[in-house]
Amino acid sequence: MTPPTFRGVLFTGLPGFLREGFLPLGVFYVGLRLGGLGVGIVASAMTSVLIYLYERRAGRDALLVRLSLAFVAVQSVVGLVAHSALVYLAQPVLANAVWGIAFLMSVAVRRPLAGGFISGYASVRPRIA
Repeated sequence: MTPPTFRGVLFTGLPGFLREGFLPLGVFYVGLRLGGLGVGIVASAMTSVLIYLYERRAGRDALLVRLSLAFVAVQSVVGLVAHSALVYLAQPVLANAVWGIAFLMSVAVRRPLAGGFISGYASVRPRIA
């Protein structure tokens, strides 16, 4: 095995990062401008569904995309019920803040969450001697 390089990691992960991180937001903004809040939210949710289907068709487990899709469903419902772009867009910011606090607190009590994620990968990934 060759050691990973910055360039290799960047070009391997960047398309997925852009597709999953920015495409739904871009579609939301275009839908918001062209048809209003409801159109933006529905278009963004449909884009997330299409990304999920793309990942599954490509043979990837898409666990993060499935979790994101569940969050998008909740986010969409809350945004539509509140009828507010601010509420719709604030939800991921608040969720990330909660995750950040949880990670920091887990380190403070010497039980880092990141270690749990890594050990989960260690059980399915082959060991390198």
